[in-house]
Amino acid sequence: MAQSDKKEEKEKERESQKAKSALEKEKKQGGKAVEKLKFYGVVAFLSLLCAGFIWFIFKPDAPETVEGMAGINTTIPDAIAPETMADKQKAYELEEMKKRNEEKAKILYDFLDSSKLFHGTVVPKDRSLMNVPFVTGDKEMDAKFVAEAAKAGLVNLKGHRTVGGMRASIYNAMPKAGVEALVAFMKKFEEENA
Repeated sequence: MAQSDKKEEKEKERESQKAKSALEKEKKQGGKAVEKLKFYGVVAFLSLLCAGFIWFIFKPDAPETVEGMAGINTTIPDAIAPETMADKQKAYELEEMKKRNEEKAKILYDFLDSSKLFHGTVVPKDRSLMNVPFVTGDKEMDAKFVAEAAKAGLVNLKGHRTVGGMRASIYNAMPKAGVEALVAFMKKFEEENA
């Protein structure tokens, strides 16, 4: 029995060694699989993280939506809303101001077109509603007009320093009565100096 026991022991030892080597192989293979899983898990996590950062940096701006304004012309503006009324009032005022400015300019240009002494320097299609340049054709007469106008309370009529002549600035703040006073003075000056 001693020999058979030895053989059995040797076989058991071989079997245990085989089992140990199989276990070690399995551990190595299992360890490799775990390492692969860890690697792919880390790569997937980092990819998602990178994609998240890219989306956060380059995300499209969400338009601020107002309730009831989901599409084009989905709501009808309230005609008596304060905002609408203010817009209407502003448009009305601008239209009225434009009409007043056209009326003031017409008074002055009509006189210049009919005057024998004063002449407009701008062709009709290019005329301004704000600045009306004009001349008498004589620099001395222009200077005399500017001086006498200033004495009569009509100031700042001297033309641009490079162009000469006279310039009436009839901006929005100039009332129609101011333009009429200028035309009346120009008529009087023309009668006295023609």
